[in-house]
Amino acid sequence: DFSDDLHHYTHVMHSPRTLCCSASSSMLIRRPGSMVLSLSPMSNSRSATLLSLLLPLATAASCPAGWTPSPDASWANRCFGIPAGRSSSLRSCVELCGAEGGVPACLASEEENAFAAELIGDDWAWLGLYQNDTSNEPAQGWGRCVAGEAPNFSSWRDGQPNDSNGADDCAVMNGAYGLWYDEPCDTSHWDDDFACLCAGPANASAAFRED
Repeated sequence: DFSDDLHHYTHVMHSPRTLCCSASSSMLIRRPGSMVLSLSPMSNSRSATLLSLLLPLATAASCPAGWTPSPDASWANRCFGIPAGRSSSLRSCVELCGAEGGVPACLASEEENAFAAELIGDDWAWLGLYQNDTSNEPAQGWGRCVAGEAPNFSSWRDGQPNDSNGADDCAVMNGAYGLWYDEPCDTSHWDDDFACLCAGPANASAAFRED
């Protein structure tokens, strides 16, 4: 019956092996991490119900332990997490995120930004966005993320970026408001280090390593 189907597919979805499917299967679902789910032929309504239950589990199963899938459907294979440690610079945040298979996050939508603010809470966190071209300070040149080109989305606080410290080339988020600020790429002028908002799976781009 239906409960047996759900139990079976939930079990194999969390199995470490990759599933292969016969040509007679009615539906294939490929999820992050080379995971493929195969549903045997069944009624459309039964398939739809089973899929609605399995897809969130499949995404969650692909995230590192303690990380959460992106709520934005266009980034369905992205996960977010905040490691326990704190970072004194964007580059140390890159190392912290990298140890868990990710990079400092660049946010692609209002939906992701609100979700990230909830994760950060009443704290400050490094984002993956930085100013790679400083020839037109302060508002221009924010086209690069640690993982590559920056998405066409921003959530700057009014008046930001403003380069108030003279070399504010990295973006951080105040989680209490979900707003971004430009800050120096290290915390030497702050009393505390920042948390790291990580996204993955991803690696730092060659461009970041050269900047």
